[in-house]
Amino acid sequence: MRWAHPEYLYLILLLPLLWGLAWFSQKQGWSVLQKHFGGSLQSLWKTQISLVRRYWKWTLRVLVLTFLLLALARLQLGQSQQSVKSEGFEIFFAFDVSNSMLAEDLRPSRLEKAKIDMSRLVDNLGGSKMGVIAFAGSATVISPLTQDTSAVKMYIDSLDTNTISTQGTDFEAALATAEDAFERGGAGEDSQVTRVIILASDGEDQEKGALEKAEQLRKKGIRIFSVAYGTEKGAPIPERDRMGFLKGYKKDQQGQTILTTVHGEALKALAEKTKGYFTFATTDSSFVQDILKHLNTLEKKEYESEMQVQYDEKFQVFLFLAFVAAMAEMLLADTKRRRA
Repeated sequence: MRWAHPEYLYLILLLPLLWGLAWFSQKQGWSVLQKHFGGSLQSLWKTQISLVRRYWKWTLRVLVLTFLLLALARLQLGQSQQSVKSEGFEIFFAFDVSNSMLAEDLRPSRLEKAKIDMSRLVDNLGGSKMGVIAFAGSATVISPLTQDTSAVKMYIDSLDTNTISTQGTDFEAALATAEDAFERGGAGEDSQVTRVIILASDGEDQEKGALEKAEQLRKKGIRIFSVAYGTEKGAPIPERDRMGFLKGYKKDQQGQTILTTVHGEALKALAEKTKGYFTFATTDSSFVQDILKHLNTLEKKEYESEMQVQYDEKFQVFLFLAFVAAMAEMLLADTKRRRA
């Protein structure tokens, strides 16, 4: 026996207090009426209103709330284990978190747009093992490979330009970090699992060696799917205070506003080197479906069976009792029955 959400049980302890407050409020209200209208009202009230029935109505209301809280707490009795098989890929989402990704030529910004798009992709990749990497002038693993899509989306949502302290854009560092993370947390070198790095960036690579690293990844069967965020027109990089209000835009050493544009050539070259896929991000996120179509042309691996515990839910019983108590409260009048 267990409760899925035991925190709701604590609220039940407050219900007797609620019943007491209702009784006290009614008693005080009657005292005020009696003070202003005197015995005539008291005589009329005694012939019309049944205190016993009124208290029973309040008791039934408290019971309705009690049963609803018990239903929310979700009583679970017994358990069974079920073998679950899944198939998919091993995927690392590599996010460029350099300052240029703050540009707002894609709303709400390049980085925020990438987070939204990749979260949608995660929703459609159930069964795959996924991880998250953040990179700028260096790279780090934010989440190792996992099949917990909620956790992956949480890590994606936490990304910002402060995630990596070293500014710049180093694709080689991102690819090398993903390669190492695959080896440490993946299925192993002898496995036939399809491995993919989904690279979300505006393409302003400031370091050398990315194509050489991509060639090494190709030999290991790792593909790069790259997505270019930004527009050819470009946009300035906003600077905001701690409250999020715009202070101005980043300037170069000559005091001129820096305009950052998208560079898809480098991202496209990385994808082509590994026989992957390249695309520009679109405002309507339609390209996410294109990525899924290309991913689905790749071979999926069936992962080992996992034992999932299934519990027998009993919350329906409390919902039924709440319904019965609510109907009884509605049908119970608080007036006295008239004798023939």
